[in-house]
Amino acid sequence: MSFEVKLYSKDQREIWDDFVAKSINGTFLHSRPFFDCNPLNAADDHSLMFYSSGKLIAVLPATLRSHEGQRLFSSHNRSTYGGFVIHRSMGVSDAVAVVDVLVNHLRSLQVTSATIRNPFRFLYDQISDEFEYAMWFHGFEVLSRELEVFIDLTPGLDTVRARYVKATRNNNTRAHRDVMVRIDEFDHLPKFWALLEKNLADRHSTRPVHSLDEINKLIATVGKQRFAFSAGFFDNELVAGCLMFIPRPGLLHAQYIAQDYERQALRPINAVIDEVVSWGCANHFRGFNLGTGNEGGRIMNSGLFHFKEGFGGRSVLRETHHLQIRGING
Repeated sequence: MSFEVKLYSKDQREIWDDFVAKSINGTFLHSRPFFDCNPLNAADDHSLMFYSSGKLIAVLPATLRSHEGQRLFSSHNRSTYGGFVIHRSMGVSDAVAVVDVLVNHLRSLQVTSATIRNPFRFLYDQISDEFEYAMWFHGFEVLSRELEVFIDLTPGLDTVRARYVKATRNNNTRAHRDVMVRIDEFDHLPKFWALLEKNLADRHSTRPVHSLDEINKLIATVGKQRFAFSAGFFDNELVAGCLMFIPRPGLLHAQYIAQDYERQALRPINAVIDEVVSWGCANHFRGFNLGTGNEGGRIMNSGLFHFKEGFGGRSVLRETHHLQIRGING
């Protein structure tokens, strides 16, 4: 079989998005509307489409940029989920051939290094580690590792709640006495965003990755059905919330969580998360990802991991792969 790579162009937009929707591991964060929401992507987009005997078998959202005289390829430096998005027919030999084509393509462009971060495994709807192997086969090394805590919802609500640790169950009971939780209360998103910005500023001296305007634009662009919002109220005041992405059907991802720390004794986040678990089970979601407790891989927030594990969550590994490309001039 012959393998080739083509640079994505706008006339391939529908083909790209159709492929992502039918793939093993594609999400709306791999879609072209999502990338177009960030105007910076237009300047250095170098997304690739891989073909086997004329059939599209993989796509790779990516950027190519210059820094201090180096040409750097990344998938993807502005998105949570980059990496190879793959066809259901993909086999090991295909994956090895695709990575070979990629490396030769980058070498021809005199690219200095490549960094690829595949999607978390909970996003795959079937086991598929061919590209983890193929990258290692071609000399990629693990640059970093990170974990996210994932709650499996498939056993049903009673079983999922039975996996909560005792302290979490007790805090949930206490929280539900005082906190009323509503799902999809998007009208309360501005109040939640103010709370989120205050949390991040006070506790971490940072800001959310997205502004409220950017989130609203994203919701309008990719569709409200890709999002869910759980809000907790005490005396009709918003005291906690969780904005979730639905990256692909059947999966919930906690993108932003915030609470009023002056009301922390009410355990409002417990009520919000427990209600999402209940709602997710009732609506046949197969999993709820609570997000990470890592900062840059080796920095671990043990307390945050412990809190999320209290809901029966288990850690899912993702590795960032890096290749220092040699033989550029030869």
